[in-house]
Amino acid sequence: MLTRNWLNNLFKKYDFKKSLATAGLFCFVVFIATGCDLFSKRIFSKTVVQIQDQKMTLQSFSQKLAQKLKNLDPLSAKDPAVVKKFKDRIISDFILDSLVDIWFSESKLTVDEKNFDEQVSSVSKKYPSDSAFRTSLAEEDLSYDAWVGGLRLAYKRQLLFKELQKKIDPISEADIKSYYESNKNKYFQKESILVKSILISDEGQADVIKKLSKKTAFEKLIQDYSVENPKPQDGIFGWIERDAVADLDVLFTNKRAELIGPLKVGEGFRLFKVAQRKPARQRTLEDVSAQIKNEIFSLRETARFSAWLDEQIKRYTVYKNTVAIEAISVETRED
Repeated sequence: MLTRNWLNNLFKKYDFKKSLATAGLFCFVVFIATGCDLFSKRIFSKTVVQIQDQKMTLQSFSQKLAQKLKNLDPLSAKDPAVVKKFKDRIISDFILDSLVDIWFSESKLTVDEKNFDEQVSSVSKKYPSDSAFRTSLAEEDLSYDAWVGGLRLAYKRQLLFKELQKKIDPISEADIKSYYESNKNKYFQKESILVKSILISDEGQADVIKKLSKKTAFEKLIQDYSVENPKPQDGIFGWIERDAVADLDVLFTNKRAELIGPLKVGEGFRLFKVAQRKPARQRTLEDVSAQIKNEIFSLRETARFSAWLDEQIKRYTVYKNTVAIEAISVETRED
């Protein structure tokens, strides 16, 4: 089922602050053919997916596949199951994008160019300079026109959702109450603790820091011993729910305000201190009313979008050149 996240991630797709490419790994998408057709423009201009006048060529399909696979390690990039998953994703994305484009045109809608230009500018200005922005495009093997085209399509999708939202029934208090009663367990809040932490690289430092903690402020210990960069001023690690992280459950059994650990973590070892506790409780309807309203709206929005998508798919014939798509294989090499 498609969700609101599909729309929320649209502009993120075209907002990349660094290249996603795996250093030294190159993916070569190869079309298996015979004779001179292997390198002919006729082959690579062949249509592999089409809806109405929306077409994707073999060359475009291959480029998109290579872009998706370049983030993977060599073995994963050549795994038939992985390649098939990405091929299917490219096709489904193209179908969806095409249907949005067709709907936009048939609805006789127009893009507010001033508003759109502002959105384009807001994304590009996140980069320290125009040169850095262009470098990011180059690293993603994406032309400026293609990047803007992606944003334009995302803009059209936003307009689609706005139109669909107009058809969503208002959410009543009775709707919210009924949803709460049906999903009460979902709103049970487990026991949770707010913990502070010091990251150390040497496990042997733990005993020294623990002794000092009896007379020295935790914040001072952070500045003296933490290897984090930058060093957090208050050392707040965050709220943790019981049973959420198995390795940290020991923090719930210690009732004293002393340092706990060292516990092994990915970046080294951590000493923890419990700063605050919240007992387990059932959150009330009043506590979660706003959250439930958003959840109901999201469900109805998803249902409305799914209905729209089903209707569009039934209206148009999707052409797929399955033979050509399956003939695309992947080769990798380390630079």
